[in-house]
Amino acid sequence: MSILKKSNPLVAAAVTCGILGSAVSADAAHWVMIAREGEKPQRSVHYLALDEVKSTLDLETFDQSKALAMKAPDMAKYMEDSQVHTAFVVQVMEGTSDPDTIQYTVDIRCNPKQFRITSAYALYRNNESEKMNSPEWAPIPDNWVNRAYLVACKMQDKVAPAIQKFYDASKKIQKNPNATMEDKAAAMQPLADLGMIYATEIPLISYIRLSDYSWSHLWPEGKRPPYTTTKTREEIEKDRAELEARMAALSSKAGQVEQQIAGMDAERQFMEKIAANFRKKNDAQRERFYSMQGWTEKEIVDFWGAPNGISELAGTKSLRYISRVDTRQVVVDNIPVYDGRGGVVGMNQAERVEGELSECDLTLFLEQGGSKPGHRLVDYKLNGTNCRVDTLGRLVR
Repeated sequence: MSILKKSNPLVAAAVTCGILGSAVSADAAHWVMIAREGEKPQRSVHYLALDEVKSTLDLETFDQSKALAMKAPDMAKYMEDSQVHTAFVVQVMEGTSDPDTIQYTVDIRCNPKQFRITSAYALYRNNESEKMNSPEWAPIPDNWVNRAYLVACKMQDKVAPAIQKFYDASKKIQKNPNATMEDKAAAMQPLADLGMIYATEIPLISYIRLSDYSWSHLWPEGKRPPYTTTKTREEIEKDRAELEARMAALSSKAGQVEQQIAGMDAERQFMEKIAANFRKKNDAQRERFYSMQGWTEKEIVDFWGAPNGISELAGTKSLRYISRVDTRQVVVDNIPVYDGRGGVVGMNQAERVEGELSECDLTLFLEQGGSKPGHRLVDYKLNGTNCRVDTLGRLVR
C-alpha cells in the first residue's frame, strides 16, 4: 500500500493539488491548512498564520505578588500558565450564500485548555461584512480550534519538529527532479499527523488572498461565485490600515509583556540576593528590618527622615543614622549619721547615677537593581553601645 493511500486526507488533497512549500523565508506570514470540511458546493477550509501567534499575560488570573514569591522553576511554569496566546485563523468558504472569508482572532489558554473568539470578521461577496465575537472561555473542541491550540501551546514539543522535518524533506524534493507523489506525501506526513498542511506565504494584511489560493489549488473544478464590491480604493486601504493598527497594537502589547516578565525576573533575582543578606541577622534585627529589604532611597527617607550622613563608593550608597538616648540623671541620697547610742546626729549626702546612655549607629547600604529605579536597601550594619529595641524605636519612629 502506498503512503499516499495511508496518509491523512489532507496529504492526499495537498499532493493532488500541488501544495508543497518552497524554501521558508523569514519575513513572511506562513499559513498552514488546519481543516477541510464539507462537500461540493459547500466546502470550506481553515488556515492559520503559523508565525503570527502572539502571547500576553492573562490579566484576569495573573497574580504578580504570587509570581515573585515563587522559586525560579515554579515561577517559570506559573508565567507559562498565565499566558494568553492569540492566533489568527482565516476560513474560506465555497457556498454562494456563505461569506467569502471569515477572519478569526482566537485567544487560547494552554492550561486549562480553553479558548474564546474575540473577533470574527466575515466578508461576503456582495461587499457586506459582519463582526462577531464569543467572549466567554470554553473548552477546546476537537476541530480546527484544537490545531490552533497545538500551534499556540505545543510549538516546541510537537509542531516545530514537524515543521523542521517538512522543511528538510522539501529541500531534498526540490533538488530531485525524479521525486514521486509518495515522496511528496512523505514530506507532508509529519505535519499532517498533527492535522496540518503547509500551504503558502501571504502577508497577514493580505489574508483575503487565501480565497484566491483556495480556489486555484483546492477547488479548481468548482464554480466560483462572483464577487462584486462597491468599495473605493480609499475604503479598501482604510480596512487594511485598521488591520495593520490592530496587529501593531498587539505586537506592542506583546513587547510590553516581555519587558514586564524580564523586569519581574530581575526583581526576583535581586530580592533573593537581598534576602540572603537579611537572613544572616539575628532574630531581633530581622523583626525590625526584614520587611524593609528592597526599599528605595525615597521610601527610606520618607519613613526615617533625612540621614545624618551620606556616602557612596563603587556604586554602593551608604545612609548613616545615629541614635542617642541618654536617660542618665544624678540622684542625691541623704544618708543619716548615727551616734553610739543609735541616735541620728546628722546627714551625709551621696550622689549616684540612674539610667544609661544608649548610642546606636545604623548604616544602610543601597545598590541599584531589580525592577525599580534608583538605589535600594540591600544590607545594613548596626554598631553601638546599646542597640536595643527601644533605641531602634527612636530610629524608626
